[in-house]
Amino acid sequence: MSKKTQNSKSFKNKSAPSDKPKPMVINIFQVSNSQTNSLIKNSVNERVVEMATADGWYASSYEGSGTPPTQNSILFLNNPPEEGIKTFLSGYQFTGIGPKVVEKLYASIGIEMVSHLLHGTFADLAKPLVNEKTINNIVSGWEKAKDYAGVNILLNELGFKGTQKRFVREHFGASFITRLNQTPFETLGAIPRLNFQEMEKILSRVNIDVDPEQIILAAAHFRLSQTERSYGNTSAPTQALISAVSKITNRPEDLVSETLEANHERFHWFLKDKKHFVQTRASNERDQTIRENLERIKEEFQRAGSNKNFVRSELKTSNDIELSEEQLVAVNRSVNEPVSIITGGPGAGKTTMVLGLVSALEALEQTVKICAPTGRAAKRIEENPILAKYEPSTIHRFLASTEQQKTKDFDVMIVDEASMIDVDLLVLLLEKIPDGASLVFIGDPDQLPPVGPGQVFRDIIDSGFVPVSRLTGNFRQAEFSDIIKAARGIITGTANGFESHLEESDFVFIETPPGDVATKVIASFFEDLPHKLPFCQQSEFQILSPMREHAAGIKNLNSVIQAKLSKGTKPAFEKKGRDFVKRFYTGDRVIMTQNNYELEIMNGDVGEFIGKTGTGYTIDFEGREVELKEAELDQIELAFAISIHKSQGSEYPGVIIPITTEHSFMLSRNLIYTAVTRGRQQVILIGQMDVMKQAIARVMKDRRYTGLKEILVT
Repeated sequence: MSKKTQNSKSFKNKSAPSDKPKPMVINIFQVSNSQTNSLIKNSVNERVVEMATADGWYASSYEGSGTPPTQNSILFLNNPPEEGIKTFLSGYQFTGIGPKVVEKLYASIGIEMVSHLLHGTFADLAKPLVNEKTINNIVSGWEKAKDYAGVNILLNELGFKGTQKRFVREHFGASFITRLNQTPFETLGAIPRLNFQEMEKILSRVNIDVDPEQIILAAAHFRLSQTERSYGNTSAPTQALISAVSKITNRPEDLVSETLEANHERFHWFLKDKKHFVQTRASNERDQTIRENLERIKEEFQRAGSNKNFVRSELKTSNDIELSEEQLVAVNRSVNEPVSIITGGPGAGKTTMVLGLVSALEALEQTVKICAPTGRAAKRIEENPILAKYEPSTIHRFLASTEQQKTKDFDVMIVDEASMIDVDLLVLLLEKIPDGASLVFIGDPDQLPPVGPGQVFRDIIDSGFVPVSRLTGNFRQAEFSDIIKAARGIITGTANGFESHLEESDFVFIETPPGDVATKVIASFFEDLPHKLPFCQQSEFQILSPMREHAAGIKNLNSVIQAKLSKGTKPAFEKKGRDFVKRFYTGDRVIMTQNNYELEIMNGDVGEFIGKTGTGYTIDFEGREVELKEAELDQIELAFAISIHKSQGSEYPGVIIPITTEHSFMLSRNLIYTAVTRGRQQVILIGQMDVMKQAIARVMKDRRYTGLKEILVT
């Protein structure tokens, strides 16, 4: 049985619906000589059997009563799902049962193993083959897992890994087979870490045929989506896309080019720096939404007392610090403009300027709301007693609080650390800015682009669409610490004159052979920083590594530090898999790796692992204790060492940064600059100076291909 995809108009990824999908119920059955043999259940829906017109094996989905099955609710497997069954029976539910045992049993009993387990006749057949303990483990495992047997066998047969299977269950549920039949590439393209060749293999396994044109178009959308997820690009050079699609599909570039041109309307094409670029329609619509909302905010802007220009004596700051000329200009511009941007690096005086800005807005009787992209960044704002009264929050928390809100409850939104905002988050934020309110973005454009797609802060600045005030802080250059001087040198391409002894500077570079970097990093974490900053807790020190792998990578450093800190104690949590062991001890520093909107914990939030409490495990996130279920601990990792990207928006008294040949291809000027500017009192770089200089010379590595600037300047 072969099928043609029924929808070739769009292959773009769509977010999952907000309603929780119905649970997956999958039946696997065989049709032979008009007879039906069900692998999982005792009977198969008669309507499903009628649709199974060819002999062979099938998988069908059940979407609940009141939803009659359709042709799209069955998949034709033809051959039995042998690999799916073997993988299922050697899974974690079946204690002590590995692939070799399953292969032995399968060789004698065959696919009927599952039916015998279902009907309770497995033990008698297996007795001559394996011992009683093995039989008991398989039978007890079946009792635990039988309700999900069909789902697991099918998803295993299609080659999905653990997180991919969970994604399918949570995002598609009972609709998975129907979606796969209707929009095959769109459905598979939404599943994380699935490459295009794997998609084609899956469609071949379930006998869904797509024509060459659809394959090329799907590959183009897949490639654009892939580069957005992996590299943050929201567009691509046209020729680069053609070349990539040609490699993915194994089809000549001229055919790819002709196919894309023949379907010109499915993409957005534009010129950027005299080069041809392309992006998906969805990406272009997202950029258009940003422009439309910025224009709306401009057009609806209203402020009593606008065009007021404050003088220094009218504005309050902490400790009666007087604003500089550039700070005063930034305040007055932000007070009078519907949308404005204020930029500045370390030492530029952003905090003092913000205090002056809120003082001016209070004088105009304006209601102020302050947000930041991460919890750590919001907490840093809250540490200032003057700004704390505005109850700074994360952008996500602000968005959640406005879901049911119909009226305007603030006049000015100030967004700090705006360089961290990705294009998706900006769309959500702009849509929640009420008519009549104004918006002020504050950030450092020299930091890394956001973890998510796009580089909206930089694009808006470069477009000239809104006024920009630039703070330099040069008027107080003599007060700069060595950290600030080094950061400014790095961002301008200079890496000279760094001290190598902690006693001499708050910024040091310790030359260390590649093989000794990890050892020296650990020594600095446990010895050098506590000695230099005796009034700080070790939990305030942070290692920032460019990569997860290698000796000086995040995984190894975390493992070594955890072992040293937990020596002689029992883990509060332990989970073992085939190729991993995950442990947490009371007191471990941990980091959230996904957004959990229900618990209001965001990707990048750092906390302290407390231990098992009640039905879950408690983690203290900056003074707020949150209980996670055991399954949710998959979203938690150790955080003694974290990535530089994850550190954005945070500051630490002491920072250690490995700079080594192991990580050289990941290093760039903006990456090192971002890491260095996380340290307040002491920054220690450990590694090779020649690697440092090579990295600082790499300026364009962190630039992204986007289309927002071009939308804003037209």
